[in-house]
Amino acid sequence: GEGAERLGFVVGLKESYGFIRPLGGGRDNRDGTMFFHFSSLLGEAPRMHSEVAYEVGTDRHTGKTVAQRVKVLPRGTIVREEMVGRFKGLVARAASASRTSESDDGAIEYSPAAAPPAEGGPPEGGAPEAGPEAAGPPAGGEGSTAGGGAGRGAGRGAVRTARYGLHRLDDPRMHLAEGDVVEFDLVRSKEGGFEFARNFKLLQKAERPVDGQRELGAVAVLKQQFGFLKCCERQGDMFFHYSNLEGVDPADLRPGMDMEFTVTRDPGSGRMNAVHITPAAPGSAVFEEVSEATYEGEVVSRLVMNKGYQPDTAGLLVCTLEGQTCKLPFSGPDLQDTRINPRVGEKVAFRVATDRKRERAGAAIGRVGVGRRAVEVALLPRPGKVATVKNTYGFIEYELTEEERAALKLEAEAARAARAEAQAAKASEEQQGAPAAEAG
Repeated sequence: GEGAERLGFVVGLKESYGFIRPLGGGRDNRDGTMFFHFSSLLGEAPRMHSEVAYEVGTDRHTGKTVAQRVKVLPRGTIVREEMVGRFKGLVARAASASRTSESDDGAIEYSPAAAPPAEGGPPEGGAPEAGPEAAGPPAGGEGSTAGGGAGRGAGRGAVRTARYGLHRLDDPRMHLAEGDVVEFDLVRSKEGGFEFARNFKLLQKAERPVDGQRELGAVAVLKQQFGFLKCCERQGDMFFHYSNLEGVDPADLRPGMDMEFTVTRDPGSGRMNAVHITPAAPGSAVFEEVSEATYEGEVVSRLVMNKGYQPDTAGLLVCTLEGQTCKLPFSGPDLQDTRINPRVGEKVAFRVATDRKRERAGAAIGRVGVGRRAVEVALLPRPGKVATVKNTYGFIEYELTEEERAALKLEAEAARAARAEAQAAKASEEQQGAPAAEAG
């Protein structure tokens, strides 16, 4: 509550004000920081990254939550990092930025922390729970963001991503490459609010295509003079320059086009590049396999299809695959008809799509099945009878399952609670405004 002393770090300074990142997360700004004005300082002025103590209050002019009675603490008062745990993972994108840049441009895929599943709760991704693993979006290729956040099918069985840079390697002679299996410490920065990997132990070098061997992939990103190819066999996307195209004009390139290429190391930059790039027959590059068989399951978490640039919040269904009870995620494009979004408790039919690279990555860290998801998801037919017919429409009566009844009851209770909260807030505002009106 207001008045209690809190701790944090100064992460922004202007002429007469600044911003604090609280240890427990912010309440003022969307980026998790707390505003303070220099008139609220007690003693010396802070510098960037200063450790501070402060109290939470309300600005009398704006009514916003701000930091007050801010005082600088001796350096070392606050522990800046905390250990999350030690985990096993797979290098999804090798770090390449110089050690002096202190850039975390590398990514490691790993499983969330091992913990007993909820009572009766099956694992996600089609695999039973196993072994101690770990917690942070899946690495895409170049240009994808690595850091804290859930991967596909977020949950205990999902593969997630931790970031690292060359400056995190204690031994400068250690060279990590895509596909290497490593053991590492996952550390959370209290100052920056992010997690990163360090203290690595190389467990297994990756089996990768032999240099000079022809590989398959598809155009992922196109820029003015260069682009990136999504590789069938490598974890990360591969850079290419238009000067290395053969048999195709750069103007004819389109995202998704299948290509054949050779990977070599650039002698100048030391980075791996695609060269001798030629068009491949459509359908040659296979990234995902879809089952011929159709399965049945039940929705346990409804898909939330967000608008704008926000990604969908994946839905989840429970089913039986190969004798194992498991959960599979699905998103908007995985629905057979995007106008019909199954609700919790409804029975659905679907096929299983397996991302070959994610499945290999999961297998390398002991998580078989994390590359699976449900596709072509459609409601199963149910019996009903026509109740009413109008000119151009009608109504059908049907029986709800027990799960559907329970879900509808929960939705109704949540709606009632939201209405009650809104009414209480409105009443409180009216009460606070009444004395001001009388005084006026």
